Amino acid sequence: LILAKGRGHRIERIELRRANSRDVSVDERADVIIHEVLGVDPFGENILPFIEDARERLLAPNGILIPSALEVFCLGFEVEDRPYLDRERACAALEEIDGLYGIDFGAFRRYINKAEPDPFTRPLPDLGLRQFAPRILTDKTELYRLDFAPGSSLAVEPRNDVRLRINHSGTLGGVVVYFRAHLDDDTFLSTSPYVPRTSWGWNARVLSKLVAVQPGQEILLVSELRTTAGAQNLYIDLA
Repeated sequence: LILAKGRGHRIERIELRRANSRDVSVDERADVIIHEVLGVDPFGENILPFIEDARERLLAPNGILIPSALEVFCLGFEVEDRPYLDRERACAALEEIDGLYGIDFGAFRRYINKAEPDPFTRPLPDLGLRQFAPRILTDKTELYRLDFAPGSSLAVEPRNDVRLRINHSGTLGGVVVYFRAHLDDDTFLSTSPYVPRTSWGWNARVLSKLVAVQPGQEILLVSELRTTAGAQNLYIDLA
């Protein structure tokens, strides 16, 4: 945790605290807090609870956070329709094992036929080492924009109105979620697939099914911030 005190544009004192920020207390609130609680999933390191706590306890009333804002986008890419281990193939394999070993896997077959989410998701294509390799089929669409300034809302509401506009014909099968973390009015960090890969990598996900698309179409998605085992993650799929 880096806390800075100063007057106007001049920083007079910087403190470095090596600890979880929620365990830190300060005698004097900071004018500037520099943070980087961002994962490949923009929310995956619980950035929102950390920012909320820092604003309430550590930041001066007119202080600023750097990054000061977060934009989250997604766009769609092509996934080829190739055979993979899906529910049907898994059930067929279990029937073969029944015959080979004389063990009844009926209960397992019934489970995988009904399990949600599907335990046999289509594999991702090769994402590339430096440049994003899958063919991008859509415009980008903004999912959320969050201002970290004191008093601004950090709510991430579920959405069922996310529209991906198709630019190229193909088979839409995945989305890549990326962020822009704004350091000031002109400078930001980004995990966009249009720029060389960063240490964050790319947050690519397969959709629940493949969709044949043509230019001009709009594909409806849903997105929701979910918490699993204490960690927040962004869920997104076809509506």
